[in-house]
Amino acid sequence: MTERKIGVERKMPHAIRCSDARWMKAQRRAESEGVTMTLMISELLDGYGRGLVKLPPAGLGPKEVGPREASRSIRATNQLWDLAKKKASVKSLAMNQVVNLIIEGYGNGSINLPRVVKSYTK
Repeated sequence: MTERKIGVERKMPHAIRCSDARWMKAQRRAESEGVTMTLMISELLDGYGRGLVKLPPAGLGPKEVGPREASRSIRATNQLWDLAKKKASVKSLAMNQVVNLIIEGYGNGSINLPRVVKSYTK
């Protein structure tokens, strides 16, 4: 039996299609910033779903995101995925397009992760 923490929603796998070149470019940046692709995508999906992250112009049509591209599995909570999906549907975007735009934008530097400032008090 798998142990789960109470109050922590489990991250579920979601399949997307993404070119190796797009994925690797974003992965290199993520590694240089000390984060995983899962963390990067989750944080930016959250920001997108809440209206805090603006996607780059949607140029990823059927020819750019097609069945010949590698299938990847990303993990996100259902709550996060549904929030982003609701926002995407308003913009007439599929979630595959949204995730690819996040990966593309992060890879080329037009989208950045939120900055977290830690402070300690005595």
